[in-house]
Amino acid sequence: MTSTGSETMVAQEARSEAHEAYDGPEASKVRAVWTLVRDEAQRLERRDGSSFLLLTEPLMLLRFLRARDLDVEAAAAMWHDSAAFRCAKVPRALHEMGAFEDGNGWSWRFHDQAPTVRGTLGCRHGHARRAPFLSKDGEPVLIWRLGRLDVSGIVREGIADVVAMAQVAHLEDALQACRRDDAYVRARCVADLTGLRISAVVPNIKHVKRMLSLTKYYAEVTKSVTFVNAPFGFQTVWDLVSLLLNDHMRSKVKILGTDFRAALAQHACIDPEKLPKSLGGQASDSIMAPCLPVPKNITLPTDAPFLDD
Repeated sequence: MTSTGSETMVAQEARSEAHEAYDGPEASKVRAVWTLVRDEAQRLERRDGSSFLLLTEPLMLLRFLRARDLDVEAAAAMWHDSAAFRCAKVPRALHEMGAFEDGNGWSWRFHDQAPTVRGTLGCRHGHARRAPFLSKDGEPVLIWRLGRLDVSGIVREGIADVVAMAQVAHLEDALQACRRDDAYVRARCVADLTGLRISAVVPNIKHVKRMLSLTKYYAEVTKSVTFVNAPFGFQTVWDLVSLLLNDHMRSKVKILGTDFRAALAQHACIDPEKLPKSLGGQASDSIMAPCLPVPKNITLPTDAPFLDD
């Protein structure tokens, strides 16, 4: 047996022991999920050699359970879908965005420059980034500039697939930040709708739904999603988009207008002073994704698309 094979076996044995020793919330159901996913997890780890892709520690399986209302079989099915997607897509997303160094050690940061055309476009035109500060409760904070997202330009230039790849890289960063300290932590998301044109979003709603659907591979990453600076008519758009979400996910959402500071602090436990200046805080706007308008006749990636459909 190779040294890599021996290391993998030792890691798998340690993982099984961790599940036997786990006595946290829903322990019996967590172990039941582990029983249903163990063989596939071990097969994928032997094949790919990257345990960070598999998310099999007890607290991670607890996320899948809670995302599926403590239904063991549904949680296991969600894990299988997530593992297949992550093994196929996540390493590429992180590499092309210039963020992937060592998944098992988890080295990550957003770069201004990416090593591929697709990654460069994702850095420029993606909308999401993790903030360099935590909530009052010590949770990661995500800032989404949905109002600036040039949906019409993205569709016109055919780079919806690129933006989806950037979103996967962002969600992966959020997930790893949440599980970094071996605790059950979830992120707070602030979605800024400044500049949102409903007339541009509605004709392209399928692309927005597609990007939103990527969250199904990331169990219980967010604790709350607070939309701020919501324009008139946004509730109607949200009603259409949120059809993809279950009741549990929809319950995390709060929609606020321009006078949002007090309500945001209450809903998301975020100190408004730590927000970027464009959101009324003291931080530089550079902590957010640039989310630039998409120019015409851009250079398109010539490699295979990130998503298959």
